[in-house]
Amino acid sequence: MSDFNIPADLKQQMLEERILQLNTEGYRHELNLKQFEAVGAGDSAEAEQTRQAIEIIKTALAICAEEKENSR
Repeated sequence: MSDFNIPADLKQQMLEERILQLNTEGYRHELNLKQFEAVGAGDSAEAEQTRQAIEIIKTALAICAEEKENSR
């Protein structure tokens, strides 16, 4: 349920765009993590931040998918 009145078709479009953005961002983080690991920095603070970002993105994707399903 949203406090904002958005037409269903616009909401679907917005969610699809956001899902694409999140997937793109998540993939970038995956690539960064592979690079950290390739240079032996897999245990670095930066690598851990990248792992956390990936988990946040996965959560956001789940929320968007649920929102998309519920707004049909």
